[in-house]
Amino acid sequence: MRAWGVAACAALLGACSSGVVPAGRPATGGATPARPAPSSGGVPVRQPVAATPLTPAPAAPVPTGVTTAAAAGLLAGPAVEHLPITMAAAARALGAFKLSCATLVRRTDATGLTRGADWQPACDAARTTQDRDAATFFARYFETVQVADGKAFATGYYEPEIAGSRTRRPGYEVPVYARPSDLIDVDLGGFTDTLAGKSIRGRVDGTKLVPYHDRTAIEQG
Repeated sequence: MRAWGVAACAALLGACSSGVVPAGRPATGGATPARPAPSSGGVPVRQPVAATPLTPAPAAPVPTGVTTAAAAGLLAGPAVEHLPITMAAAARALGAFKLSCATLVRRTDATGLTRGADWQPACDAARTTQDRDAATFFARYFETVQVADGKAFATGYYEPEIAGSRTRRPGYEVPVYARPSDLIDVDLGGFTDTLAGKSIRGRVDGTKLVPYHDRTAIEQG
């Protein structure tokens, strides 16, 4: 799911008995997208490029004490086919969605917007969907909503899986760094019970524990 600027859009699937998730619908208009060209490699982007914000629709104030997106109030968002998603981006999103399905169908959604079973129809369809049909797939099985006034933040986490090679060869020119030998973990619970279960990472500089080198410093040596 992707948040477009200040409009926090949650992608929702069909067949939810709670009524929050709309049913899937046929895609409207447009030709079947062509298969995206394979990547030619190149230098990795150092920082991500921000998405172009969509203007949020007017909405009522969020009730006090709300803790879930569903309780904050929902407004119908733009149709998926009208979002600024390229064919290549849709194909990449389809690949990521396929990998995520095993978790989506059994997780507890803290937003209150979906339940595990809501994802099953789309996950079943995704298994046989080709990259060239990714945009049509998302237009059929996903719809967007604006949460409250559209000014909330959406945070996502993922664990990347990287195809690798033990030897350098075409397509595998960039090394995957091992854990630095001077990176240490500090269990803060060993110092006070109030910090039990919390830890920090860093490196020793003289007699001090300092933050580890950031990405730019590591890449520049």
